[in-house]
Amino acid sequence: MSRGVLPRSLPVLLILLAAALVWLAVGGRGRSGDPTRARPIFAVDPGDVAVVSVQLADRSVELIREGEDWRLAGTVSDRGDPEPVAGLLDALTGELGSSDLSDGDEWRDEARRFGLGAFPPARVTVTTREGAVSSLSIGARNPATGTYYATGAGRDALFAIGGELPRRLELLPNGARHPDLWPPFHPLDIDSLTVRRGGGPADVFARDGAGRWWLRSPADGPARTGALHPRLIAAAPLGRVREDAGARWLRADDGRLANLLFFLDEAQVKRFDPVGAGAEDSLAGRPPWRELVWLRADFADGRPPQTLSLGPILPSKQSLARRGGDSNAFAIGPEIASYADAPLTDYLCLNVLTEPLAAADSLRVQFADSPPVMVRRSGEAWVADAGAAGDRSPGELFADLIHTMDRLAVAAVLPPAPSIGSPLGVQNHGEILAWYGVPGFPERVEIHVGIHGGSRRAAAWLPATGLVAEVDPQILVTMRSLFIALGLLRR
Repeated sequence: MSRGVLPRSLPVLLILLAAALVWLAVGGRGRSGDPTRARPIFAVDPGDVAVVSVQLADRSVELIREGEDWRLAGTVSDRGDPEPVAGLLDALTGELGSSDLSDGDEWRDEARRFGLGAFPPARVTVTTREGAVSSLSIGARNPATGTYYATGAGRDALFAIGGELPRRLELLPNGARHPDLWPPFHPLDIDSLTVRRGGGPADVFARDGAGRWWLRSPADGPARTGALHPRLIAAAPLGRVREDAGARWLRADDGRLANLLFFLDEAQVKRFDPVGAGAEDSLAGRPPWRELVWLRADFADGRPPQTLSLGPILPSKQSLARRGGDSNAFAIGPEIASYADAPLTDYLCLNVLTEPLAAADSLRVQFADSPPVMVRRSGEAWVADAGAAGDRSPGELFADLIHTMDRLAVAAVLPPAPSIGSPLGVQNHGEILAWYGVPGFPERVEIHVGIHGGSRRAAAWLPATGLVAEVDPQILVTMRSLFIALGLLRR
């Protein structure tokens, strides 16, 4: 006789031979009040379960209910995924254990043969909201029936359970970790973001009351803000620097922060680092863990902050990551790392405008000797008092111009305007007046584009701040093409 799972003693052998026939009856035909008949493994309602503790040979898992959510503790500390947790609860409370295979003590003499010695392969403890505690020990698999030996959960007897519960237990903890990077949020819910790169100083970004982003001035100042930024601050401090909460703040790039928050909101786990012996989908061969970037997001509504640590880039070009301080890694897409690990200068507002035209209520736009055009916001769209322009409305054409102006970068700071007059020539001269109704924004912003009288370079001039900046000459081509398309300017 095999010296494996099957016992040698005749009484127990008869029990095992009968188990296959008994298991066929595990359809719930027995009386629920008779403990010798088939019944649910744990006789509790899934909604009453507060904690599920699982002890496996090489890992421990604790699933803790927190309102409508679940949290993992033990070998892995992480956010739980409600769907697989619900499946586990259904297996614990909905599946049936067989009728008693033995309710005497004779099976205990052979407990190790059933895998139910002092250290069974799996032990599950369920705690209810009322504090009631019940434990189940799961032993060896019966090769004849495919079922598993078990005892406990309110029963002193030996009985059998199906393979669904052991299968779900073997998938823990990764099988219950949430695939969404962070709990659902809208990017506008985040009011501050802390980014630390390569173990260096932490950079803090915060929104003001109007939703604009600011960077707390770093202690190492110009060493990381680049050569252009100090000159830009000196030339046009208004709108680029403010004092608040005892600190100096620099205007940040709203677009870059918006993109980073978008990727954080959309990110999903591609695969989890295996936990436990024999785990599948291994990330073996990955580079040793080294933190490249650490992020923390704080929310305006007071919900708990979320953190993320980004490690080495995998051969698949995915980023290795950890969240919430847990040491067990997973792989995500490369987008967050590519944004977060950028130089600090990429986060600064180095554009001509610190107040986006996209936030304005109305604009007055003129180019060269064309008549001015009034452009007004209508919901999320723009309308203009100009004639039709082919397949696209005038409002759509001006929406493209607004988008281009909001991305117009300062290439260099040029000599300031003379005390009287404009620093720009009269040819190819464009002018935009913007009116705002947004709290915290200026009532009116004036922007001129054209050719700088001294350097003969394409330039932008903001009379309110005195900034004169070299810009991409394509903006002049864009404005000329727009007014030609509207029939307001000759070719």
